[in-house]
Amino acid sequence: MGLWQTSFRRRWKRMNDFFNLVRKYLLEYLPIQRRFSENTVRSYRQGLNLYVSYLRDVMLIPTNRITFQDCTRDTMLGYLDWLGSERKCGATSINQRLMVLRSFFKYAGETDCAYAAFGVDAETVPTRKAQGKEGSHCEGQGGSAQGRVRV
Repeated sequence: MGLWQTSFRRRWKRMNDFFNLVRKYLLEYLPIQRRFSENTVRSYRQGLNLYVSYLRDVMLIPTNRITFQDCTRDTMLGYLDWLGSERKCGATSINQRLMVLRSFFKYAGETDCAYAAFGVDAETVPTRKAQGKEGSHCEGQGGSAQGRVRV
């Protein structure tokens, strides 16, 4: 097997690891183990879809090439800034999206210790402070259809 094929297989496995864990998180962990409601699971799915959209549209990472290695603390900080500046989200919405990331990366680290560092990184991302009274919505709440996490 050539060097290119070996590199491609490693990258493919890492991408599959990311989306396979997203699938298990949304279909098994949240609704079955944590007993979250259907609406809560839907909200978490929307949050992860939005994060994938950010990685794809802003960070210019094709959806089929997203891996855990793309999910750095700096990427998470950029994502939260993007939510505030481009999507006009208030602090409450931004913090809710951060909680989704923290929860997912904590789950990933508990599932496979190789991903524990991502959960630790997510915990170091500070929450936003609300300034006065604000709504809890963002512009374009659903995100684009392309790149959504489908399970």
